[in-house]
Amino acid sequence: MDWHKKGLNILDKNTMKITPYAGNVLLCENISFLLCDTAGNMWIGTKNGLFKHNSKTGKLISYQNKIPSEHINSIYENLHGQIWILLWSRGIYQYQPETDNFLAFPPIG
Repeated sequence: MDWHKKGLNILDKNTMKITPYAGNVLLCENISFLLCDTAGNMWIGTKNGLFKHNSKTGKLISYQNKIPSEHINSIYENLHGQIWILLWSRGIYQYQPETDNFLAFPPIG
């Protein structure tokens, strides 16, 4: 069995079978960070940008045109349900769900 497949894989707990996620946009991505938020959405940070799997629609949304497409260092949800994205050398971005966009906070130093 090849455990070194890139991208997102899904485990069927009943059969213990692992299958690649159907969205081929993630097939060749090295995933660096995952976060399941309180709304049930899966945030996926890769070395090439940010994605969100919408739990209500089942669609995969790319944010590669809304924040710099580079290595996602961390994804965090605070106690108020706000999503924060940390980029290695580009600062912090706060997700704005009303506009499906991000507010940029520049790097310090």
